[in-house]
Amino acid sequence: MEPIKTETFFGSRYVPLKQALDQIGGRVEWDNAAKRATIHANNKTILVTMEQTSVEANGMSFSLSQPPLVQNGVLYVPEDFFTAVVGQNVYLS
Repeated sequence: MEPIKTETFFGSRYVPLKQALDQIGGRVEWDNAAKRATIHANNKTILVTMEQTSVEANGMSFSLSQPPLVQNGVLYVPEDFFTAVVGQNVYLS
């Protein structure tokens, strides 16, 4: 398995969401009007809204260390998203 390259934004490590979901068999749907991603992974449905640190997973609220962001057309989530919200680790470089 190829490690996923993280990026640093505002002093925090971020993970490209789609690439990480591909690694764990998840998928994402993007709602451009709402600036929200609906993520399906690890038997969870997770709602992530841009520039918000609060996310919802199966009706439960979670706080992220940093808000998700888009850079060059790629949606990034903070490194803690997968362990804290999805409940699954991804292989990072």
